[in-house]
Amino acid sequence: MEPHPARAHNELARHAGLLGALLMERNAAKVVAEDAVFARCDLAEALVIEPIVEGNDHVIGHLALVFDHMLDAAPSVQSLVALGAARANAEFLRQRALEALRQSEQKFFSLFVYSPIPVAVLRSTDGRCLDANPSFLKTFGYRREDIVGRTSDEVPIHAQGDAQRHWVRELMQQQREVSGVDLQLRTRLGALLDCHVYIRPIPMNDEECHLVAITDVTQLRAAQRQVEELNQSLEKRVEARTHDLAQSNAELETALVRLKRTLDELVRAEKLAALGSLVAGVAHELNTPIGNALMVASTLHDLNVTFQDQIEAGLKRSTLDAYVGESASAADSLLRNLQRAAELISSFKQVAVDQTSSQRRRFDLAEVVGEIVVTLQPVFRKTPFQVSADIPRGLLLDSYPGPFGQVVTNLLNNTILHAFEGRNHGLVSLQACHDPEDGWIRFSCRDDGVGISPANLRRIFDPFFTTRLGREGTGLGLNIVHNIVSSVLGGEITVESEEGRGSCFILRLPVQAPLNPELVPDLPLPPSLLA
Repeated sequence: MEPHPARAHNELARHAGLLGALLMERNAAKVVAEDAVFARCDLAEALVIEPIVEGNDHVIGHLALVFDHMLDAAPSVQSLVALGAARANAEFLRQRALEALRQSEQKFFSLFVYSPIPVAVLRSTDGRCLDANPSFLKTFGYRREDIVGRTSDEVPIHAQGDAQRHWVRELMQQQREVSGVDLQLRTRLGALLDCHVYIRPIPMNDEECHLVAITDVTQLRAAQRQVEELNQSLEKRVEARTHDLAQSNAELETALVRLKRTLDELVRAEKLAALGSLVAGVAHELNTPIGNALMVASTLHDLNVTFQDQIEAGLKRSTLDAYVGESASAADSLLRNLQRAAELISSFKQVAVDQTSSQRRRFDLAEVVGEIVVTLQPVFRKTPFQVSADIPRGLLLDSYPGPFGQVVTNLLNNTILHAFEGRNHGLVSLQACHDPEDGWIRFSCRDDGVGISPANLRRIFDPFFTTRLGREGTGLGLNIVHNIVSSVLGGEITVESEEGRGSCFILRLPVQAPLNPELVPDLPLPPSLLA
């Protein structure tokens, strides 16, 4: 009688539940005869049962083998059964990871659909449009079937004709990234729009594609032209005045400086309101958890290859135990990173629709910051830099600890990437206190790094602004921080820096954050994005 594998039921499962892994080298007929599955195996002599264990020691089933003779190499047989149980568990975890990935793609699609910024996905090789969101279709007056599946040669959207079209095509073929380039585009009815265009290469459905986000700044350009014309008129009038009007001229010049400052703030506010940067920010923020998950999956693959070689060379129990332990650890790490990726996508969706997490609660600032520092210690241990937190207990906020944690994490990651470039040491200090003027919480993240130049300091919160383009930076981290602090937490953020003496990011947060409306429900993914 050959071994007969099956999932243990009834009596065998009861024995396994009492004893864990079960090995009966002889006289197994009585136990087998009482089981519903093996009731007809009247010649049973030996029995091997191994539990199928999920992470955290949760038994989800059993694998049983029945033999009609006594076992000569019982430990080896039991090891093979344990291997089968481990592989069954690995398949269970793989299916669960695939489900988590599907949910992540669904949330990304919700961001794509609900974004008020026109967004399209183009294939890099030929510039063919693979998808366009409702905002894109509404802004340019096209139907979806007029855009999807066609190239810019077939859709006359480029106002400057072939030269502009060839420049964009060459840009995509070179896999280059563009942040806020000025282009004039044409609608279906022929109207010309002044636009800021953001282009970022992304992989999609095993193809190299580009994500194109467009901001219509036609009205802003008209306002700028009016202001420029007004400035020119005022300058001519000032030049025509006599010495007797010198004092009036000085006052007018002061007014012009204030007007220019106001205009700069208006342009900056417009850039910070561009939710198209959040769509590209998904790829930026998901880089760490998905990268970690990919590394764990690769390690697990190499581990399986090594284990297969060890099986062919002769399997030992210690080798099997080590394999099971390492596989369980890898599966736990993979699950944690994929769950982190799902949480990040949910957070981006909430910010994109100008809403916040529903998990609002009263919390102690010292506890939340302490937890964040602990989770980031592995990152700092890979660098020569250190982080310290000096937050007194008792600073209570009625706010959103999730978005606040994302702000602190982004600030610390930004410090690692930029603050200590070219140095082999550095310290990041986190401090907080009550502001005596209005009772708000003042939180600071200070480093003793290289500092920020005055030219870069003015653009530090602009979307896609980075000093490490093409290396590690995408220019979205601090822009996301600004959006969360101002719109979700209801606070303010400023930065102080001096070259060679470090930087300090200062957050002023109300003790009670403003209320936000309910979130928009998710939509199902279309077949085109699931392909």
